[in-house]
Amino acid sequence: MSKEREFKIDMALAGEIAVFLEALVLTEAKGEFNADEPCTDTFLDQFMPNGNVLPADIINALMASGIIKKV
Repeated sequence: MSKEREFKIDMALAGEIAVFLEALVLTEAKGEFNADEPCTDTFLDQFMPNGNVLPADIINALMASGIIKKV
C-alpha cells in the first residue's frame, strides 16, 4: 500500500517556471531556437517574465527535472 506524501507548492516559482517554459517552447516551435544546440544564461533570460535574470532556484529546479542539462 502506498503512503501519501505531503507537499507545499511555491506558486510564485511555479508560475515563473510555467511562463519561462511556455515562451521557450513557442520560440523553438517558430524555429527561432534550436534545442539541440547549447545556449547561455543570457539567452535564457529573455524568456523570463518581465525580463528577469533566471534565479538559481529556477535553474536548479529545471536541472533536477532534466529539462536543462549542463554541457
